[in-house]
Amino acid sequence: IISARYGIGDTDPRTVDVTAMVATFIKNGRLDIHIRNAAFGGDPCRGKRKALFLHYESDDGTTQYAIAPEPTRLRLPT
Repeated sequence: IISARYGIGDTDPRTVDVTAMVATFIKNGRLDIHIRNAAFGGDPCRGKRKALFLHYESDDGTTQYAIAPEPTRLRLPT
């Protein structure tokens, strides 16, 4: 995981850095996470639809970017 942010926009000041939290969801080289407030320690933008903005390096060494809106489940090889 290069960086992970949760909120209403990757550059919005209310969007929070959740890189360390997202890293805890990696098991056996796979990321599996439910995108919801509880996974990230609370609601950074009450009443707004949020997403996880994820910048990561894939198995083949390429840099990838993913956006996962709430309430979805994101599964990726890492």
